[in-house]
Amino acid sequence: GITVSNGSDIFIRSNQISETGDDGIDLNYVEFADVVENEISNAGDDGIDVDYGNDILITENDVTGSNEDGVSINGSGEIFIYNNTISQSGEDGINIENTGFVDIVENTITESEDDGVDIYATSYSIVANNEISDSGDDGVHIAGNGFSPIFFSDERSVARVAFYDSSAIVEGNTIENSGGDGIQVDNLLEATIIENIVNESAEHGLYVSGASNGYVQVQGNEFNDNGDEDFAQARFESGNIDISDVTNPNVFTKTTAGTGVAMQFDNISGGFSSPSDSFERALIIPFGTGLRIVDETLGSTEFTGYTGAGNFYVRLEDGTLLDPLTSDPIVIDGTNASFDGIIPSSFAGTALPLATLQFIEDRLYDADDASVNGRGQIFTGFVETIDGPANFQDFLPFFNNTAPLSNFASVTINGLPSIGNFGGGAGALNNIAPAAGEQNDEQELADIEPSAGGNGAEVTCIEDAVNGLGSGSVTYNFGGSFEDTIAGAVGCQSGEI
Repeated sequence: GITVSNGSDIFIRSNQISETGDDGIDLNYVEFADVVENEISNAGDDGIDVDYGNDILITENDVTGSNEDGVSINGSGEIFIYNNTISQSGEDGINIENTGFVDIVENTITESEDDGVDIYATSYSIVANNEISDSGDDGVHIAGNGFSPIFFSDERSVARVAFYDSSAIVEGNTIENSGGDGIQVDNLLEATIIENIVNESAEHGLYVSGASNGYVQVQGNEFNDNGDEDFAQARFESGNIDISDVTNPNVFTKTTAGTGVAMQFDNISGGFSSPSDSFERALIIPFGTGLRIVDETLGSTEFTGYTGAGNFYVRLEDGTLLDPLTSDPIVIDGTNASFDGIIPSSFAGTALPLATLQFIEDRLYDADDASVNGRGQIFTGFVETIDGPANFQDFLPFFNNTAPLSNFASVTINGLPSIGNFGGGAGALNNIAPAAGEQNDEQELADIEPSAGGNGAEVTCIEDAVNGLGSGSVTYNFGGSFEDTIAGAVGCQSGEI
């Protein structure tokens, strides 16, 4: 191939390089170099290899069949990798290690045996607008160092120092059919993961792994049919996870058979690191950054295809999203999310019918599910209340003796007994003292006073009340609460209520 060492202002263009025993193009201790429009096939090692370079542009190259990485960068300063086609690499399509800044944009990377893009311990990475497919492992994998605990011999002093040296933007990529995760970020100071389309990963569509992630923004991504029963479409293990944007939601879609999980939160940073046994006092401190959801909201996340039993929109695993002081569940607002088309905030007062709220709750694994150490709670609304009758008079119109309603009682009163001789006919009811009125119409009958007589006993059954009308010795009170009336009616015989 082509090897350049200890040079500056290098321009390598339009070469055809194949069947090399080592790298196709190898740059060592070079700065200000352009590698442009080369065709490299079947390199014995890497297609393009840059060690300890700075300000290197790699663009419009076609690299195929490399025995190891398509493009490999190590220990370098600023690297720009634009608009290359990289296929059938024996290891990673693009591999970056211990580099200051790398910009990987608009590349097509296919059929890598390992990761499509693999970045480790690099200060700042941008991976944007690439098409990555058929990777043997992850489509994009970016790993930093995270926390390292430092202990002092003073028995009263323990310090924890974070060596955060890695941040990344992963934006606008289309990633398909990865053998591992679509996107994995591990122990980064800051990760911005926005507007990617991730389809049909064998494992997670997005995996925020490790105990020491910092701020992780996840907005506007589409995750389609990633994982199976064993892998969530998106899994979060630590960090401040920001999914709060209500104008640019993440969308999770499931069209495959079997059960699945859209988002899983599992705090793994609750372990401990201990100092050397040689210290005078054995002190331990928790490691990691914890796991939180920014603003305690799911934003307007959209979930589609999770209607079947055993599916979950969100799983909060044991010990996750608890108040660090009280261990009480932290409540996460899910009212603006869309659960298979149900948006709780679209209901007046966020009050949902019981069956609708239960449908959502059955697909949320949170504080009210089986727990050992507790977990957070996702709030999706209140149970809708239906105002019932205030008293027994209002209660009676609920019943229809000819067409009882499903799930309601039907009350039929047959053969009301005689109430004595008041002169004959319905109009004679007006003779009950005190009279309800002078006319024989329906309205006047409705105005009958509740007390039919003098000082008789109070009763709670209609039949008893009617039977007593003839003697004028009964008081039937239709007032009071509905509950009180029903409680008193418990002792009535069938047909007497």
